[in-house]
Amino acid sequence: MKKIVSLVVCFLFLLGVMPSFPALAEDEIKNGTCGATATWTLNRTTGEFTISGSGAIPDYGAFKQPYDADHCAPWHLYGSDIRHVVIEEGITTIGAYAFLDCQWIEDFTLPESVTEIVTMDWTAKVQNFSVDPENPVFSSLDGNLYNKDKTVLIRYATGKTESHFTVPDTVTLIGANAFYGAGAIESVNIPSSVTEIQANAFTYTHLREIVLPEGMRIIGNAAFEGCDDLQTVTIPKSVVEIGSAAFWQVKDPIKNIYYNGNKADWEKINVGSKALPEKATLHTAEGESEMVYPSVKIYSEVSECYFVKDEPDTAVVDATIYASEGVTLDSILLDWYWVSPQDTSKAEHLLEQELPLDISGNVILHMKSKLKDCPKEVWTKDSGYHPMYFEATIQYQQNGLQKYINNFKYWTEIKEKIEE
Repeated sequence: MKKIVSLVVCFLFLLGVMPSFPALAEDEIKNGTCGATATWTLNRTTGEFTISGSGAIPDYGAFKQPYDADHCAPWHLYGSDIRHVVIEEGITTIGAYAFLDCQWIEDFTLPESVTEIVTMDWTAKVQNFSVDPENPVFSSLDGNLYNKDKTVLIRYATGKTESHFTVPDTVTLIGANAFYGAGAIESVNIPSSVTEIQANAFTYTHLREIVLPEGMRIIGNAAFEGCDDLQTVTIPKSVVEIGSAAFWQVKDPIKNIYYNGNKADWEKINVGSKALPEKATLHTAEGESEMVYPSVKIYSEVSECYFVKDEPDTAVVDATIYASEGVTLDSILLDWYWVSPQDTSKAEHLLEQELPLDISGNVILHMKSKLKDCPKEVWTKDSGYHPMYFEATIQYQQNGLQKYINNFKYWTEIKEKIEE
């Protein structure tokens, strides 16, 4: 029999016909280490990806510029093959950007031992989160990810196809990016237990209407940014803060905003820059108004941000703050941060600088900041990396009330400029 098989194979080669053989196992299976005591295995045919061992999966700095593959997760070249992720018992932490290049993950399983997930930038197609019931930090319900006692909705499974979702009445906080990019979602029922919606929670969803319950206090920065189908919003009297760009839309701005208090209550809300569409009609307990913004308007424009030549640890910000009539600008607080190219998940706070103003109306600012222990990567022109940014908080008074607004965030540019 062996001679017959050999003769057939030889005959096929003579005819120029190459027989087809199954792919080699090493082409289908990829594996390696991730951290000192953990290993990973990927079956590229089935999409099954497993991490086993013990300890933490390390942080990966995928955003180093120029792009450096040495700082990416070891499986990043096969990210499009990964569909089903299982983290086995013994692993404690999923590091930053571990699955950054894995945008087709469909289901994700967590064991009892995982107590930290540093970043969750890979969940666009996830349809199901599964968590071991004994896990002390995380839990899952109907395929969505929560903290242990389900008071925080950490991540909705954005790959789901349902158009409606009811937030459980155990939830008090909807976490940052919780519904980010959930393309099928058109309506969400939020219970009265929820008091805060964090940044980007519903960004780029297809919500058509949102009713926020009485008891809600904080609407985070960009919470509903990019929800271009959103036409009607109901805001309760209990809200005290609406973050910057909270309802910022690109295509078709919101037409109506319903507020359960009166105009005097509305003007007490701390409203961030570009938080609300100016042309929307505001409906209050006292009637309608064409002016949706509270009477205070504060905008800012940063014209330049640079490092001084021959003073590489000195940064300069040139900006203009525009304030409406009746507003007194008390001070501006600058917080400078540096992001390491080796670990982009963490920002180091370098300096807090307060500039007293006590000015009514517009003000042009020229602020110099001496940055303590300024890392060389911050200012080296040839590094190709721009790791510095600052956040500004403006304190002001209106009608005798002290308020604040987180008005702008700005990344520096690396360039040399001589101070005049």
